[in-house]
Amino acid sequence: MRKAEHHAWTAWPLRLLLLMKSQLKKPLYWIALACGFAVLEVLLHAQAPGICAEYGVCSSGGETASAVIEALREESADSQSKCVVYQDQEKMKEDLMSGRLDCAFVLDARLDEGLANGSFDGCADYYCTASTVQGDILKEQIYAELFGAAARQRLITSAQDGSTFKNAPPGSDKADEIEENLLDGYSRYRKDPQLFTVNFITENGGQAAQQTDTAADDARVAAGMVLFILALVFARSRFNREQRRIMTALTGHERRCWALCVQLAPTLPAALLFGAAAAPGPAFILAMLLYGVLCSLWSVLFASLFRSEAMYLLSIISAAALTALTCPAFFTYAALTPALAGLKWIFPLQYLLVLS
Repeated sequence: MRKAEHHAWTAWPLRLLLLMKSQLKKPLYWIALACGFAVLEVLLHAQAPGICAEYGVCSSGGETASAVIEALREESADSQSKCVVYQDQEKMKEDLMSGRLDCAFVLDARLDEGLANGSFDGCADYYCTASTVQGDILKEQIYAELFGAAARQRLITSAQDGSTFKNAPPGSDKADEIEENLLDGYSRYRKDPQLFTVNFITENGGQAAQQTDTAADDARVAAGMVLFILALVFARSRFNREQRRIMTALTGHERRCWALCVQLAPTLPAALLFGAAAAPGPAFILAMLLYGVLCSLWSVLFASLFRSEAMYLLSIISAAALTALTCPAFFTYAALTPALAGLKWIFPLQYLLVLS
């Protein structure tokens, strides 16, 4: 009896391999994968408009910081990016986490000292979230304002000591030297680590130790999202007459094993291909395979809740939309209703972020 049971269990891997072989021979399967890769390409290259057009600026004091903030506010009057000036840093961070701001800057009073000695190292804090889209552009504006202030200060200093373009007509060596010094100063101020301390705000309000490779993260999340949708589509096979006929001939645990194998057969090869395409490397490919198993389990359980294939197909749209809404890689989660905070753990995509 035990030997027969052991043989029954060991036969399932072979059945899975045969089902995979059968799937790989179907043209419709490859068409579905091609559509998945097309969607993946769109997700990676389509540039969605920014959700928020406002950014926050706060100062801890100092004339230079106040002058830069005033200049930013004047420039934003004719721009789509609106500058919102805050007196309270904590309030600004709360608004950033709530989705009211795209990003935020804190300008330190040490900017006055930096302007005098020509070094702005760590005189500004830059706060961003997973949905920040304007940060790099706004940092360039602050660089430009600081360089303008530094250039004016250099001219004032040289005017006071009487060396302002003294005996330096345009094209002369002295004029070239002054121009070279100014350009060298600008290139130094533009170096991100010297001026800005980057603070990446996570969904829980914490700060990551360092910036992540956002392009690689986007590819991983997009691949996971496409695989989840494909797994839901593959799960509709349980409504086929042939599958129902097979299920009626099986016992309870055999039905569950067969349903899982039928789901794993198309999902695991897709996980392997999408994992290799999104982030070549054994670690992420293994994570995608584990994620494929999780998507298969989730899809089988989800499909078992429906008796009608039409209702199930309609529910796929809702499941995909909720997955995107509750995934912090797509949206700043604090911008959503706090009551939905636990929903992200119901869907498989969150676990891919943990695995990878």
